[in-house]
Amino acid sequence: MRYAIMGSTAQAIRAAGGTNISEQKSVGIMYADLSPEQAKVLARRTSVVVTPVRDVKLHVSPPTPVPASLANSMTPESILAEQDFEEWKKYAGIPVDGEGIDIAILDTGIRRTHERLGGMVVYEENFSSSSTAEDVYDHGTGVADIIHTMVPKSKLLNMKVIDNQGQGTEEAVSAAVDRCIEMHTQMYQYAPNFICMSLGSIDDGNPNNPIRVACRKAIDEFNIWIAAAAGNDGPNDNTITCPATERYVCAVGSCSLPDLYIESYSSHGPTKEGLTKPDVVFIGKDVLVASSKDDVAQKAASGTSYATPFIIGMSDIFRQIARAGLASPSGTPYYNQTIPYLNPALQIPNDPTMEQMIDEYCPYVCLKPSDQPVRGHISEKDNTYGYGIPFSTLALQFMSSYSTAAVMESFLQPVMSIMMLGMMVGMVRPLFSKR
Repeated sequence: MRYAIMGSTAQAIRAAGGTNISEQKSVGIMYADLSPEQAKVLARRTSVVVTPVRDVKLHVSPPTPVPASLANSMTPESILAEQDFEEWKKYAGIPVDGEGIDIAILDTGIRRTHERLGGMVVYEENFSSSSTAEDVYDHGTGVADIIHTMVPKSKLLNMKVIDNQGQGTEEAVSAAVDRCIEMHTQMYQYAPNFICMSLGSIDDGNPNNPIRVACRKAIDEFNIWIAAAAGNDGPNDNTITCPATERYVCAVGSCSLPDLYIESYSSHGPTKEGLTKPDVVFIGKDVLVASSKDDVAQKAASGTSYATPFIIGMSDIFRQIARAGLASPSGTPYYNQTIPYLNPALQIPNDPTMEQMIDEYCPYVCLKPSDQPVRGHISEKDNTYGYGIPFSTLALQFMSSYSTAAVMESFLQPVMSIMMLGMMVGMVRPLFSKR
């Protein structure tokens, strides 16, 4: 049986009878084949943690497939248009197209030659049991498509951890995270700032789960932001999957347009350790994405798998603005130059952390169905919607030194503003009344 081992040495593992030993130095985990009896002997040693290695699966694979409708599908561009996404990007006044940001996609592989990806897949490595890093299962290509649509100049790293049948192991996933960290320590050409995981395993309530340990190391010590699909095992409670169960891995649920209802399949919290999850939700229903079948193929897809890359793209843009240091290279604050609306009192650091993003920023930029976006709000987190869906108008309000109305007036015709706000208010009021 395969085990993950922390706090031991290869010599001690061999002495306990372990074989086929491998080490992931960056995350501090070793793996070995042990019998249950040998594992118990090793675990008796002080500070040694021994955990059985489990399988992980995609959130669109059996036993919880999510059907999608091609007739009702929307492209990532059309979904983002509902958020006035491009206008929001233009309003920033500086390039927010992902340049200088690298994103690792831990998935089934990516068809790097697909026309929708613009040649931005710059690295690939296969950690799965399959013989190729290609996307045979046809999942990771669609995830990459959404990210590339939002931040077309971000470099994409294809880290294949799920095999051609849609299955993988915790060892493969932690190995890919280990490599992402290693790229930072070795000053590699492409060192990922973000990791996108549309996969998971059943919540075991174990903080020493190897994927969670690897994610925690990446987040806490290297400030790599990680978003993971919440899972497609809803609507029951306690169905969030690992590693979305980790405190500062952003767990992403799925809702649909035009009413923002949470999808019935989207997993609900709390976690076994009592954490309120998911963290946010986004559109994950009937998304028209690139398919790996050929270089021009597309397909309709649904699931929290496809909500997650939208959140990666939005976080990328937020981080670009923060990374600019709220100041130009000359040292003059941007809000005195090209970002006239930016509120200097925010004191957002150059490189905000996942903890800040989830605990401090999300409550101000997310819309939940009972909110009134024209008046401002602080969203309360729950186990269905998390903080809610990130909404561009609220993000502008949060970051702006002007009023919401002034911000919106700068990029929307007054009549359109009234129509949109009226639509949002009318839409959100009845929604929670049904729950």
